[in-house]
Amino acid sequence: MGSRNAKIPYVQGGMLYKFDGTPVCRVGSRTGWLDWLNNEAHRSFHFESLAGMSCTLVKEKRKGSAGQVHRYWYAHKRIDNKLRRRYVGKAERMILARLEQAAIAMSQLELLGL
Repeated sequence: MGSRNAKIPYVQGGMLYKFDGTPVCRVGSRTGWLDWLNNEAHRSFHFESLAGMSCTLVKEKRKGSAGQVHRYWYAHKRIDNKLRRRYVGKAERMILARLEQAAIAMSQLELLGL
């Protein structure tokens, strides 16, 4: 598997695994996947697309205008020693196709040297 950080969970072949390789749930499952994404203890995971493109997804907090806290997922990838970020969405939008799009977008930045 690409350059994944061995200490964080990862998604490969549409399945979420703990960092030690123990399966957790299928991406997109209503009970397991959304519960995992919304759990405060889970802040990041590595994703590898079916085509072998990869990125790390990181949950970030943002404060709204009324002081409420919102959580959004961003794709991260280090390219030429610079961290690149792209918005992916809220947990409810984190379906496999969206993760694939994020990995493709980050790989395109890498190919272009941006």
